[in-house]
Amino acid sequence: MGHRLQTRILARQSMKVGPRFQTSHSKAINVSGPEIPNQRPSRAINVSGPEIPNQSHSKAINVSGPEIPNQRPSKAINVSGPEIPNQRPSRAINVSGLEIMNQRPSRTINITNQRPSRTINVFGPEIPSQRPSKPINVSGPVIENQSPNMPINVHGSEVPNQRQSKEIILCFPEI
Repeated sequence: MGHRLQTRILARQSMKVGPRFQTSHSKAINVSGPEIPNQRPSRAINVSGPEIPNQSHSKAINVSGPEIPNQRPSKAINVSGPEIPNQRPSRAINVSGLEIMNQRPSRTINITNQRPSRTINVFGPEIPSQRPSKPINVSGPVIENQSPNMPINVHGSEVPNQRQSKEIILCFPEI
């Protein structure tokens, strides 16, 4: 009986991990190492290297290289080449070729300085300054009360010095 009681007491004592200490929590905990009590967090942390305490943030950060403090961004950036500061955009850009600086669009484009003719003959070459014929009889019969000895053109070409016929009144019986 005494042997069993002694083993129970030893088993209960072995379950205790150790003495408990009342410690206050620190403000910052370093995860990768032991706890450092009362450590103040730094203002800026360099991720790729060790911690630098009390480092002020720079205004511009170069992503591809080391940090450059107080760097101002440039006004214009050339995407296809190196950076060109203070570059003004051109007024006109030729899309199909190289950029043409300060190109003004033309106001009017005159192709061949060709003036339109006054009269155009559709079925033949252009006849300048052609006057239209006065009367043309297309295909009708001789009209009564026409002055004698006047030619009648059936095909529609111009008849010089032809007088106009008098008024013709068509009478229809009332229905």
